[in-house]
Amino acid sequence: MIQFLLPHQIDKEKWDSCIEHAHNSFIYGYSWYLDIASPGWSAIVQNDYRAVFPLPTVKKIFTMAYQPFFTQQLGLFYRDIETAPPILEFLEKIPSNYKHVNICLNEYNQGNVGANYHSHSRTNYILHLHQPYQELARLYNSQTKRNILRAQKSKLIITDAQPNAVVKYYETQKGSETDVLKPVHYATLNRLLEEVNRRGFLKCFSVQNAQGDTLAMAAFYFYKNRIVYQLGASSDEGREAQAMTFLFDWLIKTNCNKDLIFDFEGSDISSIARFFSGFGALGAKYSRIIRNDLPWPFSIIKK
Repeated sequence: MIQFLLPHQIDKEKWDSCIEHAHNSFIYGYSWYLDIASPGWSAIVQNDYRAVFPLPTVKKIFTMAYQPFFTQQLGLFYRDIETAPPILEFLEKIPSNYKHVNICLNEYNQGNVGANYHSHSRTNYILHLHQPYQELARLYNSQTKRNILRAQKSKLIITDAQPNAVVKYYETQKGSETDVLKPVHYATLNRLLEEVNRRGFLKCFSVQNAQGDTLAMAAFYFYKNRIVYQLGASSDEGREAQAMTFLFDWLIKTNCNKDLIFDFEGSDISSIARFFSGFGALGAKYSRIIRNDLPWPFSIIKK
């Protein structure tokens, strides 16, 4: 049986057990992560939490499902790949009072979503690290190889960093480039990184020059078999010195020959996609699905 649950009806212990043992487990699916990223989220569950589908919910004039910041992929999580239910059966359980749905499924949710949804393909970039570094480095394109040589000449140093320092550095270096992230989002990000760190899944790094100046900072989730690039930023000097390229290459070098996936977390932005694919990362498709049942004129305003 598949049923829709309101926040107070969700058994979070059973929920987290499903995410922990899911064939397609992602850190974003845990209840404690969703509680911070999307307070008041609802859910759709099957057969005593053998399969679960988080439904981040916001209630303004209308009830809507949305993709929270800092959660690249959600969708359907399931324990048994042999008996994985069709994604459409879960989508059909979203109540009719949800007048707008705009969510991302995960890369394992490839089934039919039905005629009520418009599906848009998104691209993540992943690199399997099971080979020796020499083999992985052969996958780098010529630009990445040149950038690594430039970084090596800069005598860069990698050190551990504090989560709040990474967020502050990101805000300082990139905050002026976008009006999407507001102070409330940076506060949420700080809380997320603090909790992920408390649970032992976070590693943050700083790249410095020989004089001790910080050229780049980044945060990564080390969860199960994935190293997930959550966020990072470089200064102008860091971009010139290829500090982020240096950091990514170092992470690949120190985690090679392991059954791990380096998850670059996107992107469909061509310049970022080129940067990630330059390390030999391959595209992994997932879907953003949209259903718009808003009345006019709201249906035009929020497409």
